[in-house]
Amino acid sequence: MFPSSRRLLALSAMLSIVGCLHAQPLLQWPVNEGDGKVAKDHSGNGLDGVITAKWRQTAEGPVLSFDGTAATQVAITLPEDKRLGTGSWTLAAWVRPDKLGMPESREGQNTRRMFSYGQWPQAIITLNISGNGIFNCYMAYNDVQGKRISGDASSAPGAVALGTWSHVVMVCDREAGQLRPYVNGIRQGAKALPANFACDYNVYGNLSFGCGWQNYSGDMGAIAVYRQALSDSAVIALFREQSARFSVDEDKLSEQEKAALAAAVEAAALAEAMKAYQEKSDAVSAAMAAGDYRAARTALRELLTQEQIPAHFRSYAHLRLAQAMVLAGDRNDARREYAMIADAGDYPAVHRQEARELGDELELQARGLPPRDPAANRTTIPRLTDFAAEII
Repeated sequence: MFPSSRRLLALSAMLSIVGCLHAQPLLQWPVNEGDGKVAKDHSGNGLDGVITAKWRQTAEGPVLSFDGTAATQVAITLPEDKRLGTGSWTLAAWVRPDKLGMPESREGQNTRRMFSYGQWPQAIITLNISGNGIFNCYMAYNDVQGKRISGDASSAPGAVALGTWSHVVMVCDREAGQLRPYVNGIRQGAKALPANFACDYNVYGNLSFGCGWQNYSGDMGAIAVYRQALSDSAVIALFREQSARFSVDEDKLSEQEKAALAAAVEAAALAEAMKAYQEKSDAVSAAMAAGDYRAARTALRELLTQEQIPAHFRSYAHLRLAQAMVLAGDRNDARREYAMIADAGDYPAVHRQEARELGDELELQARGLPPRDPAANRTTIPRLTDFAAEII
């Protein structure tokens, strides 16, 4: 069952904010000028592209049209300080192919190349669309021994369709050592890079959408390159921010696509919430270690308001809140918190039981009694009346 429209709207708004805060493009070519030979860069980095593709007027406004030959591209040579180097990157564009692969390929490769960076075989990154609608990335280099080391990742077959606008994104997360393809905001899995992948892409700076080899054929718009690995939430936010321009109405998606996008939104929101939870939890640990229980309590109360966080994480934070009160000498407040934890039906039973026991201990101490009854922890061992042994 899909999440409610109101919940999805709230999650979408949150993801859009997260995406806008974290996604800073290296270059951003809306390619909506409609004429001319320059793709104006809107990133603020002044990285304008040179257009040899053709302009085409469509119902969605002006877009670039590629005819499948080397003559139609949009390209730039990046200055050394703006190259991809050894860091993470993200490539994004909207595509509407009029041809998918190239079955007539002399090399027997039924694919068309929509992006190229670097030089084969020394160091190269490519994005391709195959004859069965697979969007994929291939990246490779020759190491100092001349051995070729490569990585790749692909979407599901049919993810990109003829005559239909699709938002394609490829994320290379060098820190995580993986490639992640996305189509229309939905992650299409992830594939690990070889453990020894160590290419430095500062060697070359030539970057192009469209290519001289088995070039892409169709329309393209809203091109962007990032020198960072966009998160799932940022990719979803980018898709939703730009979808209206390309008339991609989510209501017209198939039921399977709607379910996948809804699941992606939920998963991305949870990932962002858990990241924030961990950061806040680390801050609590530091405050507790420093004896700053007021700061710890403030942070823990903030965590308790995060409804996206699973209940067992919130209950753990709640137990830590009561513990901070005990350490600060506020035992009555702590007893009230333990009682609340014990009565919280959505908390796991183990945390509710722990809260009852700790609350009972505080109650005993308040009455001047030992916090624990020694007899309650004593294990009774039954007396042995019969005993037999065999000696060999």
